[in-house]
Amino acid sequence: MALDAGYGLGRTSAMLAWACVCGLCGTSLLGQEAAVRLPEGSTGLAARYPGDAGIAADPDVVFAEDFESGSIEKVKARWEDSGGRMELSADVPAGSAGRASVLMTHVGGEGTGSSLWRRIPNKSGGYGHARLFLRTYVKFDADCYPLHHFGCNLGGRYPVGPKWPMGNAGLRPQGDDRFNAGPETSGQEWRWDWYNYWMEMRSWENPDGSTKHPPSGNGQSFYGNDFFGTLAPPVERGKWICVEFMIQLNKPGQHDGEMALWIDGHLVRGGGQTIGHMGLGFPNGHWIRDHFVPGSNEKPFEGLAWRKHADLLINNMSTMVYITKAPAGHVSKVWFDGIVLATKYIGPLQAPGQSRSVAVQPAAPVDVHPKPQPRAATVDPAPHRAKLCAALQEPHTAYPVKVFLEVLGQKVWVQAAGADSRGIRVRYKGNDLPLAWGEVGDPELARLTLDGRAHDAEALFHAALLAAANREQKLLERLTERLAQVDGNRFRMLNARLKEEVQR
Repeated sequence: MALDAGYGLGRTSAMLAWACVCGLCGTSLLGQEAAVRLPEGSTGLAARYPGDAGIAADPDVVFAEDFESGSIEKVKARWEDSGGRMELSADVPAGSAGRASVLMTHVGGEGTGSSLWRRIPNKSGGYGHARLFLRTYVKFDADCYPLHHFGCNLGGRYPVGPKWPMGNAGLRPQGDDRFNAGPETSGQEWRWDWYNYWMEMRSWENPDGSTKHPPSGNGQSFYGNDFFGTLAPPVERGKWICVEFMIQLNKPGQHDGEMALWIDGHLVRGGGQTIGHMGLGFPNGHWIRDHFVPGSNEKPFEGLAWRKHADLLINNMSTMVYITKAPAGHVSKVWFDGIVLATKYIGPLQAPGQSRSVAVQPAAPVDVHPKPQPRAATVDPAPHRAKLCAALQEPHTAYPVKVFLEVLGQKVWVQAAGADSRGIRVRYKGNDLPLAWGEVGDPELARLTLDGRAHDAEALFHAALLAAANREQKLLERLTERLAQVDGNRFRMLNARLKEEVQR
């Protein structure tokens, strides 16, 4: 994007101002923390085994896959069910003592991907545990098509057999039959979030996710629930990423189950909360359909009831790439390595020769959204949101407008057919569906402004500030560029406002 230097700060300075504003947004990172701090960084099992050499023999490790068997056939023999196109690759994460990873390749129009699945043994001779940590290294090719589903994944099935128990999509578990959980890449958004099925999951058919008195549908259709909203951290393609998550089952009849997600050794944080660790009473937020939306000033999370019967345990795991809509011939590549399943925190690879960390906890929380040292919040998104909600109502906006919005639990391209004081009407799969203003996130409002009010400098101004308040860098760049084309004075006002926020 090229901006006229006569507009003031220019792109570089404006984006620097935006980055600093992001450091001002939200409440302090030292806000609400989980009741029990979890370890982070190089403080886990991997710190004892440079390059992961010998980690499989650790008494706390349940299973490890380093793909060093010598052939893909021998790798598959360590798993109970497998399929799709995969091969060994010499591409390995930095610091690994190994020489091979597994490369799963998908070609558009030729199947839906690749997978490895197996049961999880326990020391009693059966299968299953009540608390497990699963770490894997993953690398997405820069040209990888958006994934429909991705794993590693942990699940429970009662009873569990030697073949992958697929199916049951759209159906809520009963609490004595199954559950599954794991991080995913959120389709076209390329952001880390959860995709979980359990006995108290929410339905996408109703605004509050309930099954009672549904205003539309019958409240009986369920797809994986997510939990990070607009705070979901981005997925970086073209590099190795350390992804680790923990599932802790509840005592039957209670909501004391937990889950946690680390990216490159850091628990996911955002909005002044540790949103990556969820349990009874933490973090704060609210439900919209099948999405939990974190918010530091809202009510505490109700906790997780993964099961209602003690025989249902975490007893199976999978590694997979599932792509359904890639254009014919499009090649997508995903590498996996360093898979470790354990009863304790594992942490990132410890490079050979690297000094071993002895700290149990990090000195201070680390946010996965890089920013300068946090300062007092000065950007309030509320007035900008209110102005956009008013600006987007008919007859101001020329509808229909094609926009990328979250509808019924999925980010999809839809036709925004109109809007009034209550919300937006979208056309989805041939039906008109009302979305209340409260169901439309701040970034979505800014995108709708960009597409529907592209010549309105006032609306673009507020949309840009809303994007800045929500740390949406690429969206801010598009809005800034458009505002520069429409109204130079307004563009200079925006730059001055961003600079003002930095200097406060």
